[in-house]
Amino acid sequence: MAIGECHIAKVVDLFIKLHEKAIAEKGLINNLVLHLCNLHSFGLVKARDVEKWIVQVRRIAARKAENAKNDKNGKIKNNSADESNQATVNGNDSSRVNDENSSVPSHENVVVNGLRR
Repeated sequence: MAIGECHIAKVVDLFIKLHEKAIAEKGLINNLVLHLCNLHSFGLVKARDVEKWIVQVRRIAARKAENAKNDKNGKIKNNSADESNQATVNGNDSSRVNDENSSVPSHENVVVNGLRR
């Protein structure tokens, strides 16, 4: 199969659709941008296409980062719930301990990401 200059935009479109997750996961967005800019410099693709592709891949990277953040928060919440349940099972509800001399706020007064815990 021969690919001519007129097919480059379609080939890049297909490549990004097939490999966008791998590009985002492996941190290759900057490498892709460099290649896209080179294609534009040689007059093989239009600037609006380059912009479209960059936005597309960055959205995937942003979603990946958001999912990782949510996964991490979910694990923290689950670990906190497990520790609280374990303390109650042992008859020692340590989450309610509040030493007046301590500078660390009690469990009840902690606010994380705008949510009171």
